[in-house]
This record gives sequence, C-alpha cells and structure tokens, in this order.
Amino acid sequence: MVVLHYIDKFDISIDLDSKFIKVLCDGMSEYAESHIATKYYVHNEESSNDLVHIVNKRNGLIKTLYDIMPKVVHVHGCWSYDTAKFLLAAKRRGFYTVWSPHGGLQSWTIKNNFYSKKLSRIILYQFIAAHRSDMIHTSGIIEEKNVKRLRWNRNVTIIKNSLVTQEITIEQMCKEMATMYQNIIDRHINNEIGISTQKAFFSLIKAGLTRENISLRPGISIFSENERKNFTLLKYEDWRNLSIFADKKGMNYIISQGLNVLGIENVMNIPHEVTVIPSDKNINDITSYITELKKKVSHKKITLKDMATLYSLLRYNDYNEDELIEKLKQENTRKFMGRLESILIELFDMEEGFLPVEAINDHQTTHLKNIINK
Repeated sequence: MVVLHYIDKFDISIDLDSKFIKVLCDGMSEYAESHIATKYYVHNEESSNDLVHIVNKRNGLIKTLYDIMPKVVHVHGCWSYDTAKFLLAAKRRGFYTVWSPHGGLQSWTIKNNFYSKKLSRIILYQFIAAHRSDMIHTSGIIEEKNVKRLRWNRNVTIIKNSLVTQEITIEQMCKEMATMYQNIIDRHINNEIGISTQKAFFSLIKAGLTRENISLRPGISIFSENERKNFTLLKYEDWRNLSIFADKKGMNYIISQGLNVLGIENVMNIPHEVTVIPSDKNINDITSYITELKKKVSHKKITLKDMATLYSLLRYNDYNEDELIEKLKQENTRKFMGRLESILIELFDMEEGFLPVEAINDHQTTHLKNIINK
C-alpha cells in the first residue's frame, strides 16, 4: 500500500501536524510505503528528503500524484484552498482520500471570523472537499462529535493522536491508521478486484451451484481449461479481494462450496455451508421468480445473488421450454427474461441449451447490469 500525505507547509521543528505526519510515516513502514507532498518544506535532519516531494509550478500536484501513484491520499489541514484543491484533484482522478482537519472544524474555530472569512471559504471549497472525502479523520471525541454534527460527510472516524495524549501509543495509532486505509480500499472492492480474480469468482459460483458436491453434473462440462489455469495466477492479495467481494455480494457460502467442489484450498477460510440447489421447481416457480426479479428491478434491488439463483433454476430443473415461453408471454416477461439471459451468458458463460428464449442485449440490459454491479 502506498500512502501520500499532503500538507501546505512541512516543518517538524515547530508544527505539530508535520510532526504527526512524520510519526505516521516512520511508524507505518511495515504497513505502507509513505510519501509527503508539500508546497513549503523546511529541511530538518530528522526527516528524509527522499520522502518529501515539493509541489510547485515545475512539479505540479497532478504530476506528483502520478509519479507516486498512491493508493490513499491523506490530506492534512483546514481552511486552505491549496489543501482542498489537492484533495479534490486526487478524488477526481480516482485516488482514495482521507482528510484530517486537525481541529479546524471545531465549533469554536468555525465561529471565529465566521462571516468575514469562514463562510466564503465554506461556500467556495471547504464543504465540497469535506463532502467528497472518503473518510474524515478526527483525533478526539469532541472533534468527532462536532464534525458529525455538521453533516458534511457521514464517514467520520476517530484515531487519537499519540503526540497529544497518552491514551494511545505510537504503535497503536499507526496500526489503527493502516487499518483505516485498508478499510477504505476494501469498501471500494469493485475497483480493486482484477480480471483474473473476477474470472475466478464467477468460476467458483458456477462450481458452487452444481447439484453434486463431489462432481459436476454428468455429461456437462462447465469449466474450460483456461478457467482452471486461471486459478494458478491468483496471489494471496487476489484471494483476499475475492473473499471480500464475495462477502459484499452475500455469496460467501456459494464460493466456499465452489472451492470444495474444485478441490481448491480455502486459504481465506471463507465460511462454508451446504448450498441447496432448487432442482424440484416447476414452470410456475420459475415464472414467479422472474416476476419477482422484475419487481426488484423497479426498486433497483436486483443482485448478483439473484442472478446466481436464476442460473441454478434454469440449469438444474427439467421443464418444457415451449410451456415456459408461453407462460412468459402471458405474464409479459419474455423480453425481460431475454435480457436476464444475456447477463447470465456474460457472467456464467451459460450455454444456449439452458436458455429458453432468445437473449436480448440492449440499453435496458445495460441498465440491469449497472444495477447488479453497483
């Protein structure tokens, strides 16, 4: 994990916030690679020049961001246009952001020169910077309450500053900060999961949805050689991301069963529970489920787990396709079914023999995909 700290002026000889950043950089060496960006740097023998990057006309903030390519950008300070500008620039370019106001949003601080200075700054940049941060970090209970009371951002956490209190050690503070960074990354797991990991995820779903827990359905090969080889490409971090993604989608048990079916070690100890595949459903059960999914779409609540259930309904139940098609026509869900089939093909490589109607891939199908992938 690479973390970039930004502060307008970095001077550990007199500035407490700079000292805080220095302590974090030193204490988090086993968790993250840390860098510091600043407009004004006061050299000190205790700080390494290699960690500090000067932001100026020659090395602008955008160049600094892309030179370092941090996973998290942690911005320090309040009521500064340059600080807000750095945070917003990082956020617009897809970097995860943390903002530490360091007491700048305390109620008494805001009231001081409110009409002459603070109000205009809130309108111009301070509110939007706070609102768009992935997390606002506070250092005390009172500060946390004051920030939450503003309702500028619902993601507010407290990690006490070991430089001003004995309630926490430097080691504990750095560990909690690293955990906070990782939680932010995990919260955006959709962006972190790689192509190979995605392929492995859907392969495991297919395996987890097989009727037999020991062997795949007789006479049907649902795994290509490439899918099997793909598992060998996964590293520990990929498996970790896969388990977090499965948990977020509510599919831990299916993934765990998929690992069991394929004889792959459950390195992340994903919870296991036998998944019961509905293999005794009739046409009315299938069409009722399609109607239920259509209602979910109107509320934008259809999920990947719903698609997995539909996959197993169509694949592991014997039904008369002509009767099912007629029933779908009567209930005006035939086109909707075609769009769902298009998604099943994309997600699970579902074969044509298990698709009762012609797949439809149009703008409404894209809308369905966006709901499922949100």
